[in-house]
Amino acid sequence: MARWRQAEGQLVPVAINVSAVQLQRSNLAEQIARLTKEVGLEASMLQIELTESAVFERREARAREASQDAVAKLRELGVHIAIDDFGTGYSSLSYLKRWRVDTLKIDRSFVRDLVTDLSDLAIVSAIIAMARHLHIQVVAEGIEGWQQLEKLRQLGCTYAQGYLFARPAPAQDCLRYLNGAPLDLTQRLPTPESLEATASGEQMAMRA
Repeated sequence: MARWRQAEGQLVPVAINVSAVQLQRSNLAEQIARLTKEVGLEASMLQIELTESAVFERREARAREASQDAVAKLRELGVHIAIDDFGTGYSSLSYLKRWRVDTLKIDRSFVRDLVTDLSDLAIVSAIIAMARHLHIQVVAEGIEGWQQLEKLRQLGCTYAQGYLFARPAPAQDCLRYLNGAPLDLTQRLPTPESLEATASGEQMAMRA
């Protein structure tokens, strides 16, 4: 991100996947505070993505408390918290009340057949409506077609990510997304085979 800024890119928040072990056994908040200070970035430009199954399943009380304390410390820094693959893990929604969550990422398994499967449509619609009332941002994962995107717009989903917008790419190739110019999604997208290296993260989240 510091290199993108030096290249006059318009920075957007970057999401980082974190496991339950990393969250509980490493001083993640201290590391982020030190690194962001070193390069002159705001911690609010980072988003930590946690899966329901990795963090919120019933487990030893001390482990749950450690996770909750770690998340609280990250939030104090200004780091945003997202739940990845929402809907596929822990069945209880009580953590949305106890934990301060900024974003829910609807799992691609619900989005894939959104246009043709009434059950998927009902689930996605319910998640979006619930998140809206809780003032939580929603990101739909795995968007590959225009019909999916249009249906999500109709349901009130503000953000989406998927191959329709961009494929994983080396960091240096992301600058074209950070120049402030509108994207032309009608252009032919590069295939994975055309990329020599890919970023370790998922597809870039784009405004729907």
